Amino acid sequence: MISTLLLTLLVILIVFRRKIFPWLLLFFANRLMKKFEQKAREAQHQTAQEPKAKPVNKMGEYIDYEEID
Repeated sequence: MISTLLLTLLVILIVFRRKIFPWLLLFFANRLMKKFEQKAREAQHQTAQEPKAKPVNKMGEYIDYEEID
């Protein structure tokens, strides 16, 4: 009786390792990638909505000192 249960458990573990585990790994990797893409889109959307400040023109007038002499 115990050997049958252990054998059944062993078969379940082998099936889980060979068939189910790779599928679960891909499933969770895809979910993680979708979350990262969503966060990236939100970050782009937030930066695009921020009002851009007008560039400050701090450069003064150009003076050619050779012409002054």
